[in-house]
Amino acid sequence: MRTSLTEIAQIESYLQGKLGIAATLLFEVRMLLEPSLSASVKLQKIISETVLLHGRNQLRKELTAIDHKLFTAADKRAFRTEIDQIFNQDK
Repeated sequence: MRTSLTEIAQIESYLQGKLGIAATLLFEVRMLLEPSLSASVKLQKIISETVLLHGRNQLRKELTAIDHKLFTAADKRAFRTEIDQIFNQDK
């Protein structure tokens, strides 16, 4: 099952809700008539979700590393104290 770049772009537009009403209906009819297109849409949706989750996990790791550097390093004590003062003003 080889999908053309044009078809991949159409699938992406469909999944992102960028097609107009008529184009969306036409695309959905094509999915009903072409099982390979329907399978491609399902696969591309899974791939997009996986990439999104990977990106979120990567960002979470990077933010955790930054947090660790800023709030555990001995040379950052003044920074930690300043941040604590900012967030504890109301208490």
